[in-house]
Amino acid sequence: TNLYDNGDTFQVIAEVPGMSKDDLNIKIQGNYLELSGTRTSDAPKGYKAHRVERDTTSFTRSFTLPAEVNVDRIEAVLQDGLLTLSMPKAEAAKPKQISIS
Repeated sequence: TNLYDNGDTFQVIAEVPGMSKDDLNIKIQGNYLELSGTRTSDAPKGYKAHRVERDTTSFTRSFTLPAEVNVDRIEAVLQDGLLTLSMPKAEAAKPKQISIS
C-alpha cells in the first residue's frame, strides 16, 4: 500500500491481486482509513483442488491520514489488481494563502 499527497488530494494505491470489488470493504471516519477484504477460493465450480498455493485469506489495513478528507468526493477504482483511492482533502485541511494588506 502506498500513500501519496499532491497538495489537494491524497491517493492510496493498494495491491489486491485476484480480488473483486465485492471482496473489498473501505471505511473512513475523519482521517482514519480502513481497508479490508477476503479472498475466496478460485477453483472452478465442480472441481476438486489437488494443489493450492494461493490460499483463501482475509486482511485488514488501517491508516491515519495526515489530514481529514471530503468523504463525499472519494473515488475508488479497482483495475488490474490495484485499488486506487482518490481522496480530496477537506477544505479545513487545505493550505490557505493569506494576503497582506
